[in-house]
Amino acid sequence: MASKQLGPCCFKSINHIGTPIGLFKDVYGLNTYQIGEQYGTEKVIVFLTDVFGHQYMNNCLVADRLSEKAKALVLVPDILQNDPISSKTDLFNRYEKWLVAHGVEKTSNIVQGFLSRLRSETKTKYVFGIGHCFGARYVVRNLSDSGLFDSGAIAHPANVSIEEVESVVSPILISTAAVDPYFSDILREKTIEILTRNEVWYQLTIFQGVDHGFAARGNPNDKKVVYSQGKVISDQIEFFSINLLQ
Repeated sequence: MASKQLGPCCFKSINHIGTPIGLFKDVYGLNTYQIGEQYGTEKVIVFLTDVFGHQYMNNCLVADRLSEKAKALVLVPDILQNDPISSKTDLFNRYEKWLVAHGVEKTSNIVQGFLSRLRSETKTKYVFGIGHCFGARYVVRNLSDSGLFDSGAIAHPANVSIEEVESVVSPILISTAAVDPYFSDILREKTIEILTRNEVWYQLTIFQGVDHGFAARGNPNDKKVVYSQGKVISDQIEFFSINLLQ
């Protein structure tokens, strides 16, 4: 939650193997990976990705698992406007410029525009936000009194400010590595302190033996990573489901 700025670990990934089964289409003004259309729009999960974006296979595979297990429509909008980090060379050449180009005001406007149209143009009754790393900040910002998510879940957050944590009023699930340079012990404790004081319903789960990015970008040959990623998804689905009943 309250977390440090993005750094090199946020731009590292191991490609997973699989075949995404969703479709890319224009949704509320953004190119979007969509899966689970058969479940309708009464309950929707919006997945805000890390810097690798909505077309990155790892992220698409996560969306597929979420949709299958939650029996819900999952939308993964292009909040990076066709400008993901795509390779180590890309990172080396563009790291600092990329961060400037994808600042909080610009990205917030993109996210808010998408969510506003989702809320106004469909019969959606419940919208659950999931944010990994870069995307976590924009889930947190939409769990405030004026936010557009009913509840949310974040994994290994980056760039989240203390003020943004203070604004949270809706239920939130946090999944983190035990050792994470962007969500340190001190920041984790501060986040718990704020959420507890403000009487926010939260769950914070700590995974030992994995690194920042594990929820979508970890080593698929490491059993700790495989277990942790699976647990993050199952926790998110259960959190989503139980909050539908509130």
